[in-house]
Amino acid sequence: DAFRSEKVAEWVKAWIAKVDHEHRITLNRLSHLRASELHRITGGERALACLVLGVPQTQAAVELHYTVIGTRKATKLFDQSSRAIWGDLCAKGSSLTGDWDDQDTYSGCRAFPTRAAVKHTVRWLRNGSRHFFRIDPREFNPRRHMQYLNRAVLYLTWHQFFAFGTRAICDAYQEKDEFAGSSGVGILSDKDFADGYKTRIIWASQTLLDHMSAVEGRLARIARKLRITGALPKSSVWFLNGKTKAIEIKPINISRLLDAEFPFPVNSPRKIMRNLLRERKVSHEQAEAYMGHWSHGREPWSPYSSFEFDRFLSTLRATIPGCLKDLGFTSFPKKETA
Repeated sequence: DAFRSEKVAEWVKAWIAKVDHEHRITLNRLSHLRASELHRITGGERALACLVLGVPQTQAAVELHYTVIGTRKATKLFDQSSRAIWGDLCAKGSSLTGDWDDQDTYSGCRAFPTRAAVKHTVRWLRNGSRHFFRIDPREFNPRRHMQYLNRAVLYLTWHQFFAFGTRAICDAYQEKDEFAGSSGVGILSDKDFADGYKTRIIWASQTLLDHMSAVEGRLARIARKLRITGALPKSSVWFLNGKTKAIEIKPINISRLLDAEFPFPVNSPRKIMRNLLRERKVSHEQAEAYMGHWSHGREPWSPYSSFEFDRFLSTLRATIPGCLKDLGFTSFPKKETA
């Protein structure tokens, strides 16, 4: 009972009365001072300040949906802000101990899969893809091989989801011909408005482009052999349902295929990648551009924006491949022709 918030407020008020002879300090001002300092040392990441202080903020609602923080890191940030506000006296009572990379306890707003869970599912999909590419397309048998085809397609789709931070959308797979051949740059309008306001730049590595070519080419050969019907007119990549029925790559079908292997929302790769990018010191501004998060008046492509797209693309090229490799996206088929 001694540590209820009302008691803490009484203690702080008594301290203010003792030291503030000009009556300039208030509880509200102190809370704003703490929040402002956390905002500064996190590079403007409101969600982190909210998670450290345990308070919500309307402006951070979207970021909070995708943010998770280790409790040790939260303590470190709190202590850093305390030292900045109160100086050396606070440093003597600091709780900064231990290895801050060992974040075994987390704070966040939504379900957030552990990396072990992600790596398990990536490994499961990768093994299915390896089996699929060992099958001669001329010998493909839906009854025996359908599960491997679906896992290979989902492995590729997840490769894209993690590379692009794709939202859970109906047109989940991005066709290879939508990317500039020399640069790997494309645009993505997942869950966009009619005016294209949320359209964002994405980048595909040559490894991912080759992966796309291999799966698209092999599926085309299988489709000709089996006379596949269904989703083909819309996409060159599809799941198989039964002997000759192709079905679209959309959230409900992805969820059914993952089933118990990954019991998390289909858009979880966005959460994971955002945090991996921030861990690798990608700036808050660039991480939000990668996610497609911005408020009116703060668009990266605004004529009044100072956002550097060249630097952003350089960051993606330097960072995304390492993130994907760490998650287990390490084995891809050789490029095949249709």
